[in-house]
Amino acid sequence: NEYFPADYSAEQMEEVIYGLLKRWRFEQGE
Repeated sequence: NEYFPADYSAEQMEEVIYGLLKRWRFEQGE
C-alpha cells in the first residue's frame, strides 16, 4: 500500500500501533 513500506505485514503494524497506543495511554496517566 502507499503509506507503509511493503516489508511491513499487517501483524507487524498492529503490534507497532498497539505498542504506541499503550505507551501513549501510560503517559496520559490511565
